Amino acid sequence: MKNLSIFLVLLVLASACRDKKEATLEQEQNVVFLSQAIEWISLMTPESWRGYNQDTLPDNWAIADDIIECFGKAGDMGGDIITQEQFDNF
Repeated sequence: MKNLSIFLVLLVLASACRDKKEATLEQEQNVVFLSQAIEWISLMTPESWRGYNQDTLPDNWAIADDIIECFGKAGDMGGDIITQEQFDNF
């Protein structure tokens, strides 16, 4: 009886592990499908941004090496920046 109980526990554990792998594979396939269906827009270029109520990025802002940087202290010459495009889903 003890051997049967151990066998059943091992069987349940083995089947639980198998189902998890199948679910993970399905999730990975969904991510790949979504990334292929949606065009990725990088926001790490100066051309992607502009100052609020301006046409271009203010001189005191810089974007390089995936870092957006403002050269100013709070309240002096920071200025708000916004993206050139409007996005519905982000």
